Amino acid sequence: MLTGSPPVVQGWRPDHYLRCLDRLPGVERAPVLGVGSVCRPQVGGADGVLRVVDTLDQALGDAPARLHLYGVKSEAMHALRDHPRVASVDSQAYGQTARRAAFLAGQSKTDAFLARRMVAFQRRQVALLAEPGQGARSPFFPVALPESPADPIEARVAAAADELRALHEDGEVEWGDLGPLAAFHWAFMDDLPDPEAAAEAA
Repeated sequence: MLTGSPPVVQGWRPDHYLRCLDRLPGVERAPVLGVGSVCRPQVGGADGVLRVVDTLDQALGDAPARLHLYGVKSEAMHALRDHPRVASVDSQAYGQTARRAAFLAGQSKTDAFLARRMVAFQRRQVALLAEPGQGARSPFFPVALPESPADPIEARVAAAADELRALHEDGEVEWGDLGPLAAFHWAFMDDLPDPEAAAEAA
């Protein structure tokens, strides 16, 4: 568990993180180095989470710094569970899915609703980490991603549909929430005003 805010390297591609690391002299001597945010869709691939961690691990060499990964998804958490450079991870995925699940269910995202989602999310991660697998020692294979639709709205809805399918596999949403209308709502949820925030502001 982190006792304070560690120095953090940011980026999207592995070379971005290396550039950030180079501009923080002495950071490799910190006990924990934050890596944010790795909540990207891809786990494998040339710019995926696994490649980012491996790149930083090689760059740090014999330095004592270990990594805290911000925003890790379930698949990446499982793949990196035995990596000697990874000290800890966190995720706020339950908060986002709780907000959207409450919207789809037509109910308020109360503290109790959020707490149930948080507990269920934590239990799923513990169970996932206990499952057998090759973990962080798996060889790296670039992943060929399907071509996204050219239209930006279609691309956004397609990405939302993929996210809903992944959440269904994790038990976050029901099968009935995987239709086209649900994907459209999911895609543009963040563009809608938050009624709870508006009520608090008033």
